[in-house]
Amino acid sequence: MAKEIDAKAYKALVSEVRKDLKQGEGKVVRSERELSEASGVPMNQIGMGIYRAELEADPTLAIKGRDDKALGKAIAVAKDGPQKMRWPRIAVRAGISVGKVQGLYELATGKSPSEAEYSGRGRKINGQNGAAPRTRGTKTTSAAATSRGTSGRRASRSSTKSAPAARGARTRGTRASAKAAANPK
Repeated sequence: MAKEIDAKAYKALVSEVRKDLKQGEGKVVRSERELSEASGVPMNQIGMGIYRAELEADPTLAIKGRDDKALGKAIAVAKDGPQKMRWPRIAVRAGISVGKVQGLYELATGKSPSEAEYSGRGRKINGQNGAAPRTRGTKTTSAAATSRGTSGRRASRSSTKSAPAARGARTRGTRASAKAAANPK
């Protein structure tokens, strides 16, 4: 069961985020772990807590629009513009769900959310931001052996051996009879 954010910890988080927004020119500069330790908000809830605290600390960060079309354009600017925000942060700033945000983005830009520019952490998804598709098994056997630091002798020996003689499928019965024939009493 996840520990809930209590009011005291949330107020401390808003205070810490407000300090960061002043210091970092509108950005939170400290890591999630540092903010969690400073405020007492559990690590498993700090992400969305920071997004909500940003909005409470500086209401001008809210994403607004007269209608769905205008809101979609504002969402597209937040996602594809210089800030390159992630979906959950945009959702909190717009006051709607992530699914609704992605729907409005698609309505405004004509691109599906999966085609949006990647702004997350970790390995880039294939085909986004120039990431080359990942391939496996492209090295030759000898190149693979030398890249692992082995002498490559095993690879060269195995290539000179003749292929083993083809034999039919062996069942338990044929293995048992072969074993009995090999071990006469």
